[in-house]
Amino acid sequence: MGRLRRTQQIFAQLRGDAERQQREEAERRRENEERERRERESAERRENERRDAIRRKKETYENDPTIIKLRTIQAGLKLENGFFGQHMVNQEMSVRFIEPSDVVLELGGNIGRNSLIISTLLSDSKNLVVLESDAKIAKTLEKNRNNNNFQFVIEAKALSKQPLIQRGWWTKPLPEGEVPKYWTPVDIIDFETLQSTTGLTFNTLVADSEGSLYYSLKEDASILDGLEKVLLENDYWAARSQQDEVREILTSKGFSVVFDRESGLSRPSFWQVWTKPAAVPAPVVEVVEAVVEEEVVEEVVEEVVVEETPASTEA
Repeated sequence: MGRLRRTQQIFAQLRGDAERQQREEAERRRENEERERRERESAERRENERRDAIRRKKETYENDPTIIKLRTIQAGLKLENGFFGQHMVNQEMSVRFIEPSDVVLELGGNIGRNSLIISTLLSDSKNLVVLESDAKIAKTLEKNRNNNNFQFVIEAKALSKQPLIQRGWWTKPLPEGEVPKYWTPVDIIDFETLQSTTGLTFNTLVADSEGSLYYSLKEDASILDGLEKVLLENDYWAARSQQDEVREILTSKGFSVVFDRESGLSRPSFWQVWTKPAAVPAPVVEVVEAVVEEEVVEEVVEEVVVEETPASTEA
């Protein structure tokens, strides 16, 4: 009897241990389920807050008088081989800072999105000269100009005194020796020749030239001397170091930042407007996250008529 009782006690203990383990496992499952539920709710709350913030930001953006004006201008223009939703910040800067009396040099016209906006803002579209170094894309630019009855000058060249080469989006000085594989020579024109042949004295520079502005300013910073405004995209090959050098050059020439915006690629100060003190009455520096950076980030592949030839280095 003692052995049987002992056996019964062991089984009872084992049964009790099993039941306790089951209770503990059930409690752990409940705790895990509760934790997962809280985490899901927290994640959903954060996602809803993020979406609400994006919605509010977009609403604020779309209700901005500058953007309303830009959308109105876009609606009245014809654009082939592309759409105005790309490079929105460049166009926004033009609407904010280009005055009817300005005389504008644009580096990197591409198919003409910003060129058409600038032409609309100017009292006379003849006071705009656009450089586009890819000759094939320049033909699309010319077509878009003509379709909108503008008269700005187009030069299928890059701004430089020294020989340049390009590959894809990028432009750089020609190194000594032969042109490297995959690179192509670029037709060039210097600033003095450009002013003498057009008869224009520029007061505004607009640059979205995939880094070539760096080389233009390093070669001849005096092109800034007669300018009042510089609207630029800091899209340099060596992003930070070259951007710092461009900033130092602009500062040394008496310019200061009145518009500053980062890109959706987390590149600070990607879009900027620099002016000399008398150029705008009230600086409106804004360091904000770009609202349209599905549109603004602009490192979207351009829709151009060229299928195999790389896009312009001054796009």
